Amino acid sequence: MVEAGCTSFDETVDGLSLIEAIEAGRIRALYLLGEDPLEALPDPPRVRAALERLDCIVCQGPYETAVTGLAQVVLPSALLHEKGGSVLSLLGEKRSLRPVFPPFGQSRPDGEILRDLVAALGDAARRPPVPETPKPEIPLRSALSEDTGHEMPFRLEAVPSLFGDGILSRQSPDLAELRRGLRVVMSVRDFERLGLAEREIVEVRTPFGTAWAEAERDAAVPCNRLFLRHAAGSAAGLSITRPGVVPADIARIET
Repeated sequence: MVEAGCTSFDETVDGLSLIEAIEAGRIRALYLLGEDPLEALPDPPRVRAALERLDCIVCQGPYETAVTGLAQVVLPSALLHEKGGSVLSLLGEKRSLRPVFPPFGQSRPDGEILRDLVAALGDAARRPPVPETPKPEIPLRSALSEDTGHEMPFRLEAVPSLFGDGILSRQSPDLAELRRGLRVVMSVRDFERLGLAEREIVEVRTPFGTAWAEAERDAAVPCNRLFLRHAAGSAAGLSITRPGVVPADIARIET
């Protein structure tokens, strides 16, 4: 049994810090609210190995994803059109929502699930925070290697897309068609120097593997930089990236 408690962090915890905390034994249980680390974080084998170390994983969400297979508890939640409430628009305007359909099957609105969970925990939810175990000193490291830096002239970074990266968005066939898989964006100069054509499929190489992606050019991208879009949910895209910047190269695919 995992005792309920809270841990405070001095800094914002990103995906890499979360995995490191699990590997160090500072996190023993994980409550995922509509998220899937296996489909969102780089280096999926390492992420899976870390998740398998946990005593308990609770998944709350409307869809079955890769991580639900590792979860001890799955709480189905309602979709947006199945629950009421309010949201703030990008302009800061409050918009009321009314359910169009009742929740499907055993799914329930997220608010109801969390409210009942707090009530069930009772006193455990109001206990003082558990003292945080001191973090071991971890030396700063970089994915860049002097040995590979000369062989791979580009620096690649996975960047979020304007749409379609979320778990719900990836369920849409229409959005999947618009995403068109992985895209690698480079400067106009590099695009022309490589002799690429619009939407040409190229091979992106990093020290961690290779993946095929559609090439794009953008005047705002500096030379020798590559931005990888739509890596979320892509096993190939996540396998060749790491947090931050990694050395990379582009190769044309022989036909």
